[in-house]
Amino acid sequence: MVDKQARYRYVINNLIVCDSTTHKIKKMPHIIVKMYAGRSNEQKTRLAEEITRAVMKVTGNQEQSVLVSIEDVQPSDWTEKVYKTDILNNWDKLYKKPGYNPLV
Repeated sequence: MVDKQARYRYVINNLIVCDSTTHKIKKMPHIIVKMYAGRSNEQKTRLAEEITRAVMKVTGNQEQSVLVSIEDVQPSDWTEKVYKTDILNNWDKLYKKPGYNPLV
């Protein structure tokens, strides 16, 4: 017999955690890292682990609620695909601004 008062969590579509007792749905932090292509899978894994630890420490989230994706970008595509679209178009949302400007 299942204890109806037992607290447990489950994952829905890898994006939402729902507490079975309160039925509150919590959205997870999803961090997207865009960087030059060429890093090894080991480097990407280590980076994702470090980012996850930092997010957990600062936000108090559990490990299972943190998602990290890494998108490789060719250096020749960086200005058009990342700098102009993600950085310049979202300047007011950047908490860490770049110390470079490829447009100069």
